[in-house]
Amino acid sequence: MSTSCSTDSFTMDGINYVVIDISKYAHPILCADFIMPCELHYNPGTNNRRGYVADYELIDNTLYGTKVIYMGGEPVSSEKLFVDFTGAFVIAFIPHSGRFSGLYCGVEYYIYFDRSFELIFENGILIEKRDLSAANIEFEKLVNSKRYGSGFIEAHRKKIARKHLKYSYHSHQYTARETSMFILNQLELMDDFYDG
Repeated sequence: MSTSCSTDSFTMDGINYVVIDISKYAHPILCADFIMPCELHYNPGTNNRRGYVADYELIDNTLYGTKVIYMGGEPVSSEKLFVDFTGAFVIAFIPHSGRFSGLYCGVEYYIYFDRSFELIFENGILIEKRDLSAANIEFEKLVNSKRYGSGFIEAHRKKIARKHLKYSYHSHQYTARETSMFILNQLELMDDFYDG
């Protein structure tokens, strides 16, 4: 079942991850022609203001994706297609099956997960896989030191998280930068609004 704040998923090596963020000005959903198996006369989903969720998968270092909408609570999916994407994903391991929800934060949210990666693609081919666990360890040391207040820790959480990333990211998660809620089956991009 999908909720209004469902995130996209990313499967790598048979393990399901949540997509935390996607690099600035990058929209992988636009890098393939995801045709839905039914004609849509209205926007059936409320997923992340976009009306859909996406399921990405890494197969032999190649990026594939499926667009999923929910009609009456039931998923309707496109075919799995090659995604000719250049940019980066930040993904984190979720220790349960199903969709992850409640993710409204920016890219630095990955720091709360024990296992996270920055995946860098060029034309849909994985060219670099960066383990981000060092950021989690550094942040945990800061929190466990108990020498600092919550304001200091929050300010440094963002700095720690961002210094371990290779690519640039907007101040808000990518799902807030894409919407199809008011224009039905078309995607409106709002990168400039969240440029920061």
